[in-house]
Amino acid sequence: KSAQGTYLNKQKISPENYYRIYVGSMIRFGASSRLHILCGPDSHQQPEYDSTNMQIYREKLTNKSIEKKKKVEETNSLGISWGFGEDAPDNDSDNSDNENIPEYLKNDENYDRKYGKIYTSNIDEQEI
Repeated sequence: KSAQGTYLNKQKISPENYYRIYVGSMIRFGASSRLHILCGPDSHQQPEYDSTNMQIYREKLTNKSIEKKKKVEETNSLGISWGFGEDAPDNDSDNSDNENIPEYLKNDENYDRKYGKIYTSNIDEQEI
């Protein structure tokens, strides 16, 4: 008999009673902060709760996902791409990067090293 109780799936269980423990059940003994989870084969898991309300809820979820897919297809068929389509401007060009940079950064000799562009060193062969 436990002095501080035993918890099964976060619910205190009464002493001197037997309980069926399934795979995936969480057990905590007394005031311990450790949680023990029972491992085992999938065939020993607790059967999933399935009611008419749960079935209705699942049907609503599938209907919502189908509606969302239809909306996405409709917007794609209208030609709306929100700038992510193939005709979106390419931001990888070097000219567009240099145009948006302030003058004080353009003149910085360490710009390449600081901001991720290709870095070239000015080390002579004698220094190596």
